[in-house]
Formats: sequence, structure tokens, C-alpha cells
Amino acid sequence: MPAYQFSPFALPAAITAVAVLSFALVTLLRRFSRASMAMFSVAAAVAGWQLACAFMDLAINPRVALIWARVGSACLVFAAPAVYLFVATILESANHRTIVSVVAWLFAARGAMITLTTDTFLNGVRRFAWGFYPTYTPLGRAVYPLFFAAVLGATVVEIVRAYPSTRGSERSRIRFLTIAIGIGCMVAIDLLPAYGLALYPLGWLALLVATAVAMVAMAKHGLAPMTTTLPAKEIISTMRDLLLVSDRDGSIRFANNAACAFLGYNREDIVGLRLEDLLVPSDRSEAVPLQSWVRDREYVFRTKMGQPIELTLSHSPVTRHGEVTGAVIIARDFRERKRYEWEARRAVTLLQSTLDSTADGILVIGHDGRVLTWNQRFADMWGIPAELMENDEDHDLIGRLVGQLTDPAEFMSNLSALHERPEDESVHMLQLKDGRRLEQYSIGRYLDDEPVRVWSFRDMTARMAAEEALRDSETRYRLLFEQNAAGVCLATSAGRIIDCNATFAELVGHTIDNLKNHELREVFERAAAVDDIRKQLDENPTVRSLEIELRQPDGTRVSALANVSLLGRGERALMHMTAVDISDRKRAEEQIEFQAYHDALTQLPNRRLFVERLEMNLLAARRLRANVAVLFIDLDRFKTINDTLGHDVADALLVEIALRLKSCVRQTDTVARHGGDEFTIILPDLHQPEDAAQVAEKILERVAEPVLAGSTSIEISVSIGIAVYPYDGGDINTLLRNADDAMYRAKQA
Repeated sequence: MPAYQFSPFALPAAITAVAVLSFALVTLLRRFSRASMAMFSVAAAVAGWQLACAFMDLAINPRVALIWARVGSACLVFAAPAVYLFVATILESANHRTIVSVVAWLFAARGAMITLTTDTFLNGVRRFAWGFYPTYTPLGRAVYPLFFAAVLGATVVEIVRAYPSTRGSERSRIRFLTIAIGIGCMVAIDLLPAYGLALYPLGWLALLVATAVAMVAMAKHGLAPMTTTLPAKEIISTMRDLLLVSDRDGSIRFANNAACAFLGYNREDIVGLRLEDLLVPSDRSEAVPLQSWVRDREYVFRTKMGQPIELTLSHSPVTRHGEVTGAVIIARDFRERKRYEWEARRAVTLLQSTLDSTADGILVIGHDGRVLTWNQRFADMWGIPAELMENDEDHDLIGRLVGQLTDPAEFMSNLSALHERPEDESVHMLQLKDGRRLEQYSIGRYLDDEPVRVWSFRDMTARMAAEEALRDSETRYRLLFEQNAAGVCLATSAGRIIDCNATFAELVGHTIDNLKNHELREVFERAAAVDDIRKQLDENPTVRSLEIELRQPDGTRVSALANVSLLGRGERALMHMTAVDISDRKRAEEQIEFQAYHDALTQLPNRRLFVERLEMNLLAARRLRANVAVLFIDLDRFKTINDTLGHDVADALLVEIALRLKSCVRQTDTVARHGGDEFTIILPDLHQPEDAAQVAEKILERVAEPVLAGSTSIEISVSIGIAVYPYDGGDINTLLRNADDAMYRAKQA
């Protein structure tokens, strides 16, 4: 039974929720700040209420509507603290606003918890022309308005107190946003139906107008003002250079973070010192002039621990009305330039060390054939003594190399081609007679406008052997992958299919080529199942014996038993899944379960399922104080028909009667075969007990129509007994016994 049905009354609330939340989310993403976060909290609260109202309008079941009523009321209670928080963020910060905001949020959270879990404030829903609406207890009707009035009243007080001190754009921004808040507060008219007034809730209209006003305010004035002093503190605190401010006597009055960090002082310790106290005394006894400009002059400062630091100092006097009142001093670390010089020397040494320690053999030869440099690894790789390398020339060295190759002609041909084109690069694999394989890389360079050639040789013997072993392993894995009797699929962690075998493709009704680069969600019956599997893999890298539902292009559902493993980590992680078709087993299980709860002849629920459903309906009726009717139906003269016309006709008659009974009731009602020629019907959610009699009359008229069994027309009637909860019994046995007694009295009559 569906829990919802379409209602045009739900559209305004749903559209309003989307519009308000979208506006706040776009504002948050474009201008992330405390103000945009507070605005988003307001939007989330009212959007939650509007969305809950939409679902209440769509609901056709009071229980479902009650759930949404609790959720919407819980969201709405946060609207007032959110509005106060938003106002507090766009005004100048104050401690008392933080305290009020925290207290309001705590009260709202407590109220939401009570609303969601108890009947203290909200105890049901009421049906209006447009849909369901919450009904509040007397305590709820008192607490909700008082809470909103208190918090929104505090908001108004804050705005009234802060508004006179604002000017220009800031005042216009507060005025616009205050108007938007005032219009939005008109959403309180949504609470009128909760007090029994059958007035369609038009709070969504106020919210749309308030959102439009807020959009105009943000487009014109933004959320927070920018003044010239706002970034000054951040600029000074993030400067890499040292900044000192002194008075006319040379005493330091201010030092930025860089100055304190470089010199090792706390800001309290450095304030009051003279600039001369920070300098290392020198023979030239040169003081920093306070009355003139100084630019990039080198001085040696002394840290609090006594360490010298070389800095370049720029000095600028500060004048007012032509009189020097102090100075601004900016110093830059002079050690950086010296560090660059030291690093340059270190780089040369490091380069030579790297050349000697690299695993590749390096050889640099000039255009005239001279050996310019080489490393020990090259000499060891080719078995050439170091003293010979220092005195040998290119032609003798090449001869030693060629003698160790299995194909010297190819090597000499490449060498001649490179000699003609000194700027070219080349990469070749050399096979040595002793079985080793060397990768030779050669590149031309210029040194003082003279061409030189840099050769590097890397031993690839072990690597190539490993690559061959890897290729063999991949071949064996591919055979297992393609010839596996189970379906095998390889996908990214996001669910994009990379590869699969023919068994898996056949399982989901595709070809292998069609499946590649498609999403796993496209072959799952439930798209969210892929995300569920991914969450399980985050907790355990392997999930076994997982039952999944796959879907073929024609809509056929395939049940499968899968094992899924996560290979690797991060974005490069892969999901490896094997799946075995268990559709036949699932169908057999479903058939067994169906037969256990249904009559084999009429396919109606049997007595066992009837009793279970009646028990559930009675529990719901007790909770909602509703009526439930039980109808006990017996076919008149059925034994005579069975004896005279035979079992086949009697069975066909029972099937026809079952179909007619189902056509006379709602989808939410239950028609069951109690046994033999007896049927039972459950009628839940009756508005009044007399409705059961109307259903019984409808059944009598429908059953009285002649039944054709072959060429025989059979006229039949039924006897119906009715028992209604809670009038005729409060438990299953009493209701059935009273319905049975009523049926026999009807038969005797």
C-alpha cells in the first residue's frame, strides 16, 4: 500500500524549501563566513519545516503524516535561535550575544528531542482539506509561541540597540535583512491550523518574499562590511619582514610577529627597548638616524639569547604637522643571500657526490673524443681500470665496450649517427656476452658552446627478468579471469566498470564491450547498493556471501551471491567482484514462503497469514483508536454443489468467489481463505462500524451473480457474520468467535 499520493497543495511548500535552501547554499559556497553559515542554519530550519509540510500534504496515512509532523516541528523550533545567531553575526560581536545564542540553541535542541520522542508537545495529526497537519498539546501550544516570542524579541532588541550606531551601506544592509527577517517571521501563520483554524498555511509565501529581499540586500550590500582597518592587522601579522615602530626618543612601541620571532622576544619584552639595545656594537659606532630616511643598510642585530643576525634595515620617520613623532623600521633577513651563496657551493659538491653514488654508469665525452668525466659505477660496470679511464681516449674506450657486446655492429652504427647529429637523444638496449642487459641513454649538450655527449648505462637484467615473470603471472591471471565459471567484474572504487568476463556479461544481459566504462549502478536493481557495498569495504577489505540483485536490459532481475574485495587504497583502489547466479534458489525459497502463507487453490492468504495481519491491524487500531471489522463468510449449499457437480466445479467456484471477494474490498483490506468454503475479511481503518455492513451488502450483491462452470450456471449465496473491534471483542479469538457466531445466526435466518 503506498504511503503517499500526489497533492497540488504540497507543491508550494516543496518549491519554497528548495528555493530557500538553494539560495543559502549558493551564498555559503560563494562567500563562506560566519554570516553565511548562520544564514544557512536559518534556511535549513525553515526548509525542513516546509519540506515536512509538503510530505504531510502528500501522506495518506496518519502514521506517516505524524512522523513528518514531528520532524517538521523539530526543524521549526531551530528557526528562532538561527535567526538570532544570524543577527548576532552581522552585528558587532558581544559576549552576551554568544551566551544568549548558546542558551537558545540548547533550549531548541531539548524541545526538538522532546517533540521527536514523546507526545509532550505534539500528540497527533488532523486531516484538513489540503492534507494532514500537526495537533499540539496544551503545553505545546503554550511553549512554542513563548519560546519564539522570547528569542525573536531578543533579536529585535539587538537590532534596535545596534541600528543607531550604523552608517551608510552598513545601515542599509541591516535594514534590508531586518525587513527580510520580519517578513519571514510571518511564517507563524502556519501554526494557526494547529490551533483548529482550517486555514491553508501560507507561510511559504512569506518565506519566498523574505528570500527575495535577502537576495536584494546581498546583491547591493553583501553580508559583512569591509573597512580600511580590517585587513591592516592581518597584513602586519603575516609580513615576513621585521616591522618595528619607535617614538621620537627611539623607544620601540610596536613589533610585529616576524620581529618577535626573529629576535626571540615576547611583544611585552621588546616594547620599551631602544633600537640601539638590539644592535651589536661595532667599531664605526654608527647610530640609526631618526630624522632621515635610510634604505637597505646592513646592520647586525642581537637576539634575546645573544645570537647575531645580519639584517638589512630601512628606516622611515613619521611626521605630523612637520614634526617627527617617531619612525617605522623594516628589516629583512640578510642571511638569506648568504645562504644562497652557501647553497650554490653545496650544490656543486652534492652534484659530484651524486655522480659518484648513482646506480647508473655515467660517461661524458667531448666532441674531440676526450673523456671529460665519469663515475666509478661506469668503470665497474664495464670492467675498465680507473687509471686507464683517466688516460684513455674515445677510440680505445669504444673498442673495450664493443668487445663485450653480442651485436657490436648495431652499436657502432648508432654511434656514427649520433656523431653526425650531436644534439640528438638516443635510447638503446645493449646485450652483453655475459648475459647482462644494459639500457643505454645518450643526450647531447653544449659546454661553453662546445658539443659534449652524456652517456648513462643502467643494468636492466633483474628488472627485465621481473617484468617477464610479471607478464607470465598476468597471463595466468587472465586465463583464470576469462575462464572462471563465476561472473568476475573489476571496477573503480567509484563504481565504473573497467573489465569483466563473459560469464558476468551474460549474467547482466550485456556484452563485455558494452559493459566497459559503464557504471555498476546501471546493472544493479538498486543503484544505492553500490554505495552500501563501498561502505562495507571501508570497514572490511573483503565482503563474502553478499546477496545482490542485478538487472538485465529487459528488466529481468537476477539474484546473485557475490564476494567483493577492495584492492589498493585511495582513488586508485579497485573493487574485485565475483558473482554466482542464485536466481533459481531464490525463486524456490520465495515459492516455499508463499505456499506457507497462502492457499494453494485461491492464492489468497491462508489462516496463518490472516491471523498475523489481524494482530498487526489490532495493534495499530489500539494505538490510533480506530475500528477494525472482521467478516466471517460461508458459502451456502456448497456441500450440495460439491457432491452433485464434482470437485472440479467446486474448486472453480471457490476461485471465482475469491476473485469476487477481492473486488469488493480495498487494497488495504485482507481477504483470506479460512478453510473449506469459509472465507474471512479484515477491514481496518473504518470511520464507523456501520461501514462494515455496507461492505457486506456489496459482497452479497456481487456473489449473487450467477457463476458459469462450463455449460452450467450456478446461483450461489453466502452467509456473513461481522464483528467490530473494539465493540465485539478486544482480541483475535473473541473477534473470530463472535464473527463466526454471527455468521451461523445469519445462515439460520
